[in-house]
Amino acid sequence: MGIADTSIAAAAAVFSGGAAFGAWKTAREANRTSASLAQIERDRWHTEMTPNLQFQFTRSRGSAELLVLFGGPAPLRRLNRLELSIRDDRDRSNDLVLAGGPTAEERAKIIWGPYRFRPGIDGADELGRNAGALRLEHGEQRPLALAPP
Repeated sequence: MGIADTSIAAAAAVFSGGAAFGAWKTAREANRTSASLAQIERDRWHTEMTPNLQFQFTRSRGSAELLVLFGGPAPLRRLNRLELSIRDDRDRSNDLVLAGGPTAEERAKIIWGPYRFRPGIDGADELGRNAGALRLEHGEQRPLALAPP
């Protein structure tokens, strides 16, 4: 093998190495792009499959009702376990306890708002803080009875 053949073989090896490097770089960029597109698709799917719940409050003659509507998306078909609770606007567990006043445990049992779930109705607990677990089909609405605390 002469100098010319060796030079041609060396040049071919250099070009081959350059092509391999270019292919590796292109593959790496394609991998990044596909990972980015996969994340975009996951985010889109998450957004599209987030349940659309609508709440409507009605009041008449001392009674009140909370209407819960599961409006979609249709592919979800149903929510097997929807748990609703009425909570306080702020944490009162660190409030000062006055002598002779209610204890922290007694204050935790009080609902500091205008309404609670009617205890014992629709699966609500005895304090009226939590409604029973609801199962809603797509397009279904469920009324929940409310009462003043």
